[in-house]
Amino acid sequence: MLFRPFPLSITPLALCTCLLATPAQATPDFELLSRTGSMSMHNLQAAFGTAAAGLDGGMLSTSALSPSLLQFGGGGYAYDEDFLYTVDITAEWALWQDHSTAQVGTDTVLSASGALELTSSSVFCNAGVCGAGTATYQSTNFQTIVFSLSEATSYQAQGLSSREQSVNIEYSADGGLSWANYVGWNSFTTYGGSILIGPQEVKPWSQAGTFAAGLYKVSNGPNGYDTPSPYSWFSWDYDITLQGTTLTAPVPEPTGLLLMAAGLGVVLMRRQRHAR
Repeated sequence: MLFRPFPLSITPLALCTCLLATPAQATPDFELLSRTGSMSMHNLQAAFGTAAAGLDGGMLSTSALSPSLLQFGGGGYAYDEDFLYTVDITAEWALWQDHSTAQVGTDTVLSASGALELTSSSVFCNAGVCGAGTATYQSTNFQTIVFSLSEATSYQAQGLSSREQSVNIEYSADGGLSWANYVGWNSFTTYGGSILIGPQEVKPWSQAGTFAAGLYKVSNGPNGYDTPSPYSWFSWDYDITLQGTTLTAPVPEPTGLLLMAAGLGVVLMRRQRHAR
């Protein structure tokens, strides 16, 4: 007697049950982990003969994610006289940097920017004969942002760079023990051009590709060592869109957890008092 197999049939209900039981494909997670930022304006000085005058602009740095905006400004006047030579210098400056992350539809967008504005003038004199002089300054404005991706993710990036600014991305496949320039990222295209005297034209750039799963550092730099004109300025600005990703909340720092616990304790105490 021959065995005849029963024909396989799938009812609509069974098909629906199978579809519901099939796990949905998870979207990659994007998490902002840390930020370091530093800004400085120093060694702003002018010299003529044996006379020299300088202004100290100070420095600001952070390793906290918030506040996202860092900024400081200053200015002043300095004068020096030595023998037949005199020199004076006047300057005002402002530095700032910022960053943000946002969920835009199904994408996550990482944005960052920063700038320096500087106005200065100087006058040199020799035995009473005076004329316009030149000054030099050294300034830095760096920001590094670390984020993680749980899965390989397509990205689109665009930005504006000036005054020797560039955007670089490093990658770590071992949890941050070692870092290397990410092979798929072209930092040269983000370079804003060589140092010149005076205001700068911004250079637009864009690129696209795929990030592997892992840790990433995005940083800008370098900044200027220059002889300023009456008005000097440099900046960077970029947006990196991680396509099809979910923005996850960062893990609170220990101090934040303690404050949260203390706040919950106050709320519970107040509820107990009202209950009585």
